[in-house]
Amino acid sequence: MNFLHLFAPGGDRTVRYALSGAGGGFARTLLAQTLRIPRLRPAVLCDQDVAGLRAMLVELGYDASQLRICGDARAVRDAGQDGHLALVADGGLLIAGDWDILVEATGSPAAGYEMARQSLTGGRHVAMVSKEVDSVAGLHLAELARTHGSVYTTADGDQPANLIGLVSWAETLGLEIVAIGKSTEYDLVLDPAAGTVTQLDTTVPAPELVGLLDLGDDVRSTLAARAAAVAALPTGATADYCEMAVVATSTGFRPDTERLHYPVARIAELADVYALREDGGVLRRPGAVDVFSALRLPGEASFAGGVFVVVRTGDPVTWETLRGKGHVV
Repeated sequence: MNFLHLFAPGGDRTVRYALSGAGGGFARTLLAQTLRIPRLRPAVLCDQDVAGLRAMLVELGYDASQLRICGDARAVRDAGQDGHLALVADGGLLIAGDWDILVEATGSPAAGYEMARQSLTGGRHVAMVSKEVDSVAGLHLAELARTHGSVYTTADGDQPANLIGLVSWAETLGLEIVAIGKSTEYDLVLDPAAGTVTQLDTTVPAPELVGLLDLGDDVRSTLAARAAAVAALPTGATADYCEMAVVATSTGFRPDTERLHYPVARIAELADVYALREDGGVLRRPGAVDVFSALRLPGEASFAGGVFVVVRTGDPVTWETLRGKGHVV
């Protein structure tokens, strides 16, 4: 979500945000970009490692003299009044600051939920980054937001929000959506010469995968053989399930099978893999949300945990035009 859209366009108001889990990876990217975004500034940052948070901020280019470590609510309020950035270890102190929206990025269902609840019931907005919170309590938090006149939303830059936005784009264009989803965070990289496949820092022998690079006419059989070839590698991540739960709640799309299909697929195969079974694909019904393991060769582009939609237009000529432009059809 673009925080600035919460306020009247063209105005000169600065949007101030609180940030929980401020020492984490998502938080760092937000804090780095904030220095480059006019009319956006952090007001209160929360992380259990306050000293480490302060060191990170200085590394990013924040003025050390403007950073104030606060141990109680009064100190947080005073820091804001003095124009300083308050750093706290206790999430309960966030509410004492003067800010418009909480960016919740702890990844903790209990702590994240409580900070979001306090913010919404206090009439403040929440951009939820923690899929662990959203997948468990997102519906309840959205209802709290409606009751208290606040906004509860996913945050741009993470897969759930990106996929929800892609679905909205496709629906706006009137496209019939067959399936939506994302890839796992780490590709399966096949080295044909060595007969091995690598996922992150784990390499296992998979010589039979070399002969399975082409999907062929029997899609489901090829996918089953690929799955067997990489069975030594883990399949099904908690993060994936949480993210797809968030997407399902927001879009109405549902898993085609309880634990998701997780096909081992190349990027150019997605439209064939996520076709209905009567069309040779894996889906029992349209409107599915799923995750795939991206298979690629060394040097080929990574899907990088990205998101996708599979759609129909109903016009073969349009399809041929897209095919000619190199789209996956």
